[in-house]
Amino acid sequence: MTPPLSDILPTHQVGEYSAWLCADNPNLPYDMVWMDLAGKSPRPHRVLPLGEPSIAIFRQKDAKGRVIGCDLVICSQYSSTFWHNPQPFEETIALRLKPETSALFLNIDPVDYSDMLPVRVPLSLYSKFSNSLCVAESQVEPSTVARALSQDLSRAIRHPRTIQKFTKAVATLRKNAGSISIKSLSERFELHPRQMHRLFQHHLGVTPKFYARRLRIAQAAILSDRSVHPRWADIALSCGFHDQSHLINEYKQLINLTPAQSHRERLGLSDFSNSADSP
Repeated sequence: MTPPLSDILPTHQVGEYSAWLCADNPNLPYDMVWMDLAGKSPRPHRVLPLGEPSIAIFRQKDAKGRVIGCDLVICSQYSSTFWHNPQPFEETIALRLKPETSALFLNIDPVDYSDMLPVRVPLSLYSKFSNSLCVAESQVEPSTVARALSQDLSRAIRHPRTIQKFTKAVATLRKNAGSISIKSLSERFELHPRQMHRLFQHHLGVTPKFYARRLRIAQAAILSDRSVHPRWADIALSCGFHDQSHLINEYKQLINLTPAQSHRERLGLSDFSNSADSP
């Protein structure tokens, strides 16, 4: 269940975006709570090429803070970077779903929700999240909406079944921010590399190598957010890149920017309150 977020500092924060990691709880069907709370003059920001699908409450307020619109949406995963331009006083309050379980229990398959704008959830899910929508429509804090969303999600998910090797493999790769080799992952969980490749393609819509690349890039960006003058060579090695040149090439391929260019872009949004790893 989601803790009272108003009492906990975000593990990562850039501009109006805040995130709280909860990846250490294996019983939760999500690994992060995140919010994008736009004010009167929101600033556009670049979304990193990382992200499993999230189930979210999208809420629109007027200038006096009154809720004038509310819906339940799915925010897709993204294979490439893009600019997000929030509208004034709009809020997105979300739970990032573990992709290896979301398809099994909610029919939210990452393959079906990739590189698209937020869309309404399937009609079959509205009844399961009716309490979240009622709470969101009232004048309550975003943290209260997140707790209601977590409660509804916990009720919607069936009792956990035996964790499959693939689920453990994906969770381990994510926990290590993509720095563990796919070969080691296959050996550790006794999955043939070809079988691992098929499972990733089927359930996540990407290859294990590409999934790991996105994790490493996001981790590098997060580490760089903690300093005005990042030590790129150290960040490259700590995130599993061969060297700084490898890091630069990956940034260019996935974000179309160098690490320094991306950092300068994010620098104007960051307050350097970041304390832990999260995208």
